[in-house]
Amino acid sequence: MSFATYMKGLRTNKSESQVNMAKILEISVTAIKLIENGDTKFPSGKVLKKLCEYTDSSPIDVMTGIMFGDENDPEKDDTYLIHRFLAYMHLEGWNIESYPYIIPLMGTATRTFDAKITKKRANKNVQVICSYDRFLVRLSMDEVLEYKNTIGYISDAVALILAIMEPFKGLIILFDPNDEKQKEMFDLFDENIYCHVDFNIDMVLFDPVNGKIISTKRVTK
Repeated sequence: MSFATYMKGLRTNKSESQVNMAKILEISVTAIKLIENGDTKFPSGKVLKKLCEYTDSSPIDVMTGIMFGDENDPEKDDTYLIHRFLAYMHLEGWNIESYPYIIPLMGTATRTFDAKITKKRANKNVQVICSYDRFLVRLSMDEVLEYKNTIGYISDAVALILAIMEPFKGLIILFDPNDEKQKEMFDLFDENIYCHVDFNIDMVLFDPVNGKIISTKRVTK
């Protein structure tokens, strides 16, 4: 989606003119036109606050709508967790460089991650993001949980991440605390630290419903 599409849709659904919308957001009609023409990519802090008030929504609700067009429904599809997390990271000062993030390998093979992000004003701080099940190919979640096989899980994560032939600072693996098995799997990493890896691997327990990071565990050093 885009800010232009979001704004046009919101204004049309609410039967607002550009003049009325400008008054609601406390900006000029010219600014509304620039947004709807696609010249303004994201709302300023002031406009975001006004949009939240007007739609009775949280900042992460509004940003998810602008970036992905989601209806903020946890049951909608399996992109809910990553969409909400990327909207959260944007609000925290990160640019979404690629979504999804597809890595070409030898021949026609590719590897797909959920996203690549960079810190604003620190473009060497590159992070790769994926959901917890990205590495569950050789191992199933039930096998990881039953045998407490965090080493096998991390080794599969490292093997896959080494396919990325460009600089990056770390890998963020997302878990949803509203899913009992994901929460249980996240908890397995409490006492495990893996050395001899040249990049960070962070396990992030992110609540997409409330738009909050519950806990983060760095499992490499």
